[in-house]
Amino acid sequence: MKKDKTPIDEKELMEMMAHSFSEDRKVPKAEETKEEPQKPQPKPKSKTKQTVKTTVTSKKETKPYQEVFLQKSHLIARNGKAIYIRPEFHERLFRITRVIGENNMSISNYLDNILQHHFSEFETEIKKLFKDNFKPII
Repeated sequence: MKKDKTPIDEKELMEMMAHSFSEDRKVPKAEETKEEPQKPQPKPKSKTKQTVKTTVTSKKETKPYQEVFLQKSHLIARNGKAIYIRPEFHERLFRITRVIGENNMSISNYLDNILQHHFSEFETEIKKLFKDNFKPII
């Protein structure tokens, strides 16, 4: 079988692993913590419509990525259902489970953890949208 030589974007992989610290939320250095806190400056009000960027991560969810997503679940893949995903997503999932997951978990377990997190994170929105869109026959 021919070996796949798809390049790994190491920068993207590192960003995925360290997603809890973005550029706008850096870890303070020791000398920065000794300074007096600055008073928040009022933001200038703009008359133009501004879009609000929503984040997927919850403020209450502070667990590291590996604790949330790279834990073995009780899923037995052969008892589940087959789904189709894009080949490039399959390749990413495969690499993540092999490299970050240290070859100790399956893609099915990883996807199960992702979906579990997604449904718990967005449960109220999903229920609201379902209720808004559900129209009984009678």
